[in-house]
Amino acid sequence: MKVPDNLIYSVFQRQDQLVRENLVKKTLEIGTGKRVFNIGDDPGTTYNIIQLKKEITELSQFSRNRLFADVNLSYADYTLSKVEDYLKELYTKTVQAKSQTVTPDALVAMSEEFGTAIRFLLDRANERLGENYIFSGSALTTKPFDNNYAYRGSQEEFNVQIDAETFVPVFTSGEVVFTTNVVELDASFASPDDVFTLGGDGVGQIDITYKGTTYSFNYDNDPATPDPSTLQELVDAINATVGPQVRAFVHEKEDGTYTLRLIPEETSQPITVAYNTAVTDPSEELGSFNYLNIFQITDRIYKKLQGGINPDDSDLTAINRAYDHVAFQRSRIGSVLAQVKQQEPVQQNKEDVLNKQKSDNEDADISQSIMEYTRYRLAYEALMRIVADTRDMTILKYI
Repeated sequence: MKVPDNLIYSVFQRQDQLVRENLVKKTLEIGTGKRVFNIGDDPGTTYNIIQLKKEITELSQFSRNRLFADVNLSYADYTLSKVEDYLKELYTKTVQAKSQTVTPDALVAMSEEFGTAIRFLLDRANERLGENYIFSGSALTTKPFDNNYAYRGSQEEFNVQIDAETFVPVFTSGEVVFTTNVVELDASFASPDDVFTLGGDGVGQIDITYKGTTYSFNYDNDPATPDPSTLQELVDAINATVGPQVRAFVHEKEDGTYTLRLIPEETSQPITVAYNTAVTDPSEELGSFNYLNIFQITDRIYKKLQGGINPDDSDLTAINRAYDHVAFQRSRIGSVLAQVKQQEPVQQNKEDVLNKQKSDNEDADISQSIMEYTRYRLAYEALMRIVADTRDMTILKYI
């Protein structure tokens, strides 16, 4: 039975189209190095490629965040190292100035070094990298400290994400970095032996909370009672009860008056101080307890030296605390920086793995594609010969 020419033509046409499509596909694979061009070609592989590209993009953002954190934290660490070195020098100068053998004129001369130091320390605290202040927390473009040493930045840290589950603080609150746990009463007394009062009828209670324990000290203006009546007696009572965990000082100010200063034993331990008096009108209260930052501590010594007054024990302890506090904050930032740096090889390794997986799914095996291309060419040529041998004709006769 003779096979109809149109049937031969249709069979030949289908085979011809199939072989040509395979030849085009392999030609594209060889030319582009890719083996998937349309979702319909291989839906499973296409989905894997899309997911891998999403992971690579996400990892790329994490890597940029890590680099951003690395640069800024490294600069913060460098800045604090300079502050730390300067405070160490100031401690040595304070030791020298504390000696009663130093003349008032020499103290005034030494004050210049502390004046220079304050400007240096304040400039370092107001450092910025690009447009961002490194110690202003999440208020990136707000200058942290004004010329009165008041903090104007944000209390919140500015965090960046360096992997799927890890956020690290890049810009820390300058108040945290530079404010110590040295507490000072802002009320003044003419003499350590003056009656201690914070308003009202001179009777009250001071509560000091340290390491979870609250210590209460009653005071009154009657020397006949066992409770402290003067500033010195209150200091002695605190030291007898809480010392050395919290040291109390009769601190001499630059104007020759005296006040109460409290310095905890440990640098990183918080302390809170509150008081109760018989005052019915809050406006009659005579003072409050404030935490001193490193600039206020240095400025107090500077002004005392300017007035020819020797620093006292509380000045020496406070400037040493300022150094210890900055060293502690630097170690805290250094710990975060180390965590950030550890992510670099992890991210690089993960990037290599993802790119390899993407390549395995997306890239063609060129040698395999060439071999298959050759096979399809041979199949096409064989098809042409079969048709020619069977019907003594070629596709050209049907065009």
